Amino acid sequence: MKASLPATHVEHEVEAICFETDEKAGLISIHGRFDFNTHRHFRHAYELLIDNRGLNDIEIELSGVNYIDSSALGMLMLLRERAGKANKTVSLVTSAGVVEQVLNVANFDRIFSIRNTQTP
Repeated sequence: MKASLPATHVEHEVEAICFETDEKAGLISIHGRFDFNTHRHFRHAYELLIDNRGLNDIEIELSGVNYIDSSALGMLMLLRERAGKANKTVSLVTSAGVVEQVLNVANFDRIFSIRNTQTP
């Protein structure tokens, strides 16, 4: 099942937030900017995955993100907290670049499983 949330035309809006599921895992892919302007779409996507009782894992694909700020980090922390209460794990997928650097500076590698798409 794949769904795409409608993007509103805001100057700093992300290009797209998409989510899909298989039998045990859900994936949210974010492209463009990941900042406060995306909170409503991001929250809607992860709430659908958290409410799905058949899913155990949620993966956030950040490889397509070209900008991330502290509000996005806060959204990831809220997702982790909500997912934990629902007995679901959250992992992040990045590629080398600014997003990975921001996650490392914020010590997200201590609280999330982070996979780099460019690491063999």
